[in-house]
Amino acid sequence: MKTIILVIFCLLGMRLFSAEIYDVKYMGMKEGMTSNYVHDIAQDKTGLMWFATEEGLNRFDGARFFTFYNEGRTGKSISCDELSELLDDSNYPVLWIGTQNDGLNMYDYEKGEFKYYHHETDNLNSISGNCVTDLYASNDGHIWIATSSGGIDRFSYGADSFEHFNTETVKNLLDNGLWCVLDDWCGSLYAGHMNGGLSVIDIKRKSAVNYRHDEGNINSISGNEVTCLYRDDKGRIWIGTDVGLDIFYPKAKKFVHVSPNRIGKQRTGVQ
Repeated sequence: MKTIILVIFCLLGMRLFSAEIYDVKYMGMKEGMTSNYVHDIAQDKTGLMWFATEEGLNRFDGARFFTFYNEGRTGKSISCDELSELLDDSNYPVLWIGTQNDGLNMYDYEKGEFKYYHHETDNLNSISGNCVTDLYASNDGHIWIATSSGGIDRFSYGADSFEHFNTETVKNLLDNGLWCVLDDWCGSLYAGHMNGGLSVIDIKRKSAVNYRHDEGNINSISGNEVTCLYRDDKGRIWIGTDVGLDIFYPKAKKFVHVSPNRIGKQRTGVQ
């Protein structure tokens, strides 16, 4: 099993892009973490750091760790020890916690209370899948939830409801197995498939355009397993695939490859 040791950097220099001096402190199980395998990190509005691990949730206050384990759905503990994703809510004192096999947890860190959302086969309004692979904030305060087998959900905190974006509700969406999701805040939702490339969903129309690797097209996406997505301040979408890194230009609908074996072999034609 891959082991990730948490590293905390304390910046001592004051100027960027100069010869900064860093104090590096390694934090792991010896220092109080529940596991050395960290899947995600988030900071809440009070400044506390949170770590989703393979064996519970960890909160760090700068001096010590406080841990949360699965002790049943008591409202005071997480519902699953195997965690995947974290997201601090932009509007409320709430931490969203994605689990690997028990849906979504919500932690109100002002009240110290948990709330749980898991898939129910007989409830069409429940979360679409119990394996949460990504969490992303929309531009209207909602939460996007990617799952490994149920597609994407848009969660409304006020209404406490899930709206499903999957192969049954989105025209031309290739499949429901997803690693990541990104809202470009301009009406499009980017969905990274486990084996189906990249889908760009028109949120209002609920229709998708899919991009898959094509050996005969140098400008196609590098690989069909898309593991992460990032939008920069120029509107370009950076895409991590199983083959390498791509940059997608939405207006040109073109991929530029940053993979070492492709650098110098491709003219971008876009700015």
